[in-house]
Amino acid sequence: MMLFNRRADVPTMQRIGRQAVRFTVSGCLALVVCLLAGGVPATGQAPVGNLADDYAKQVRPLLKKYCFSCHDAKNQKGDLDLERFSSLEAIRKDFRPWQHLIEQVEVGEMPPKKKPQPAADERKVILTWVRNMLDAEARARAGDPGLVPLRRLSNSEYDATIRDLTGVDDSCSSCNFQTCRDDGWKSGRSGSIFLFT
Repeated sequence: MMLFNRRADVPTMQRIGRQAVRFTVSGCLALVVCLLAGGVPATGQAPVGNLADDYAKQVRPLLKKYCFSCHDAKNQKGDLDLERFSSLEAIRKDFRPWQHLIEQVEVGEMPPKKKPQPAADERKVILTWVRNMLDAEARARAGDPGLVPLRRLSNSEYDATIRDLTGVDDSCSSCNFQTCRDDGWKSGRSGSIFLFT
């Protein structure tokens, strides 16, 4: 009586191997399609090249109509001057106010209730453009931060880390570091080690 029949298992192994190859090939094709489709903006997003034109033709006139009465160079309510953003290049120099603008417009705090309100489609134009601009800036500024060196923790940094991660308030100063340097590290033949007793 044989528990393992090699002849019966060979077709099963071949079938599993073919399925694995099909799965791998289809996965690679799906990845290529996703990467290629990543360059095309999703519905409702303007291509990056149109941001400057859309700002000049659509967004700035809306800002002038609803925002400049309070947020221009003369008034600057809330320390915000939207009039200074005459072009996309000016916006790229200081885009932080635009993050705040999204929050204020979304919750309906701006424009104030007593002022003329933009229609829903006008509000959508402004919010969509600002989000697309901020996304484009995030992509443009993203990059490799370079080499990030590792460094050792001092006793106080180690205490704070352990306390933050575990909630245990057990100070290293109560540990017995008789043969250690002041920072809790001991140098030996195989390099530096942290002694914890």
